[in-house]
Amino acid sequence: MNITENLIFNKNIKKYSSSPTPSYVNRDVTKKDIVNIDNCPTPYQQYVITGLLLGDGYMRNSNSNKRSTGNCRLEFTFKASVYEFICWLKFEVLKGLCTDTKPCPYPKENPTQYNFQSKANAFITDLHKIWYSYNSLTNKYTKIVPSNEFLSLYFNEVSLAHWILGDGYYDNNSKTIIICSENFTYEDVLRLIKFLESKYELIATAQKRKLKEGVGYRIRFSSKGDNLENLRNLIKPYMHPLMLYKLG
Repeated sequence: MNITENLIFNKNIKKYSSSPTPSYVNRDVTKKDIVNIDNCPTPYQQYVITGLLLGDGYMRNSNSNKRSTGNCRLEFTFKASVYEFICWLKFEVLKGLCTDTKPCPYPKENPTQYNFQSKANAFITDLHKIWYSYNSLTNKYTKIVPSNEFLSLYFNEVSLAHWILGDGYYDNNSKTIIICSENFTYEDVLRLIKFLESKYELIATAQKRKLKEGVGYRIRFSSKGDNLENLRNLIKPYMHPLMLYKLG
């Protein structure tokens, strides 16, 4: 565990408990779930953010040319057909971290997708140091998978649900659930697979995919035995009804 991760851990251990997370099934979000302390995410929101960042979520610094002077913000993009889910995520699940403005359509006429950002704050800037690695040759940041120590504290069934909400799908050909994880290295994909097996006894394999440049690997859950049913039981309480199609 590096120094930055230790800093994040120490901040949150003082402010938050590790009590079980609430379910969004058949009830509204309670005030306890969404109240922020000093613009920091609540424990539930931290689990959500971990899942979304393992998917297509990313962090951006508005002062892109002066990264050391500005704070980062979270940014998410989803297809237009799940607009109800997008609003639920922004205005309920991540309430307090985001503004009250509507998600931004792209393109403006007949949009195919919607985007929204969180407010910028120091907590998210600290997260950026954990989730991104700077490449001095390309002068760019690349998203990486945090250490297992970080995941052991900030990844649970809520995270898994939002990871699949963002980047998972049900494959009708193989009759199983797959997570698009091509942006991570093969080694990190294997580490995530082992982490899921260790934490939840879920069995998955790395599925090789040919990309425009090189190859990538998706996480394919085994359909043998009770594996898929166990996965569904873990995450269904945290899924938006519109997105249940991702579970098959």
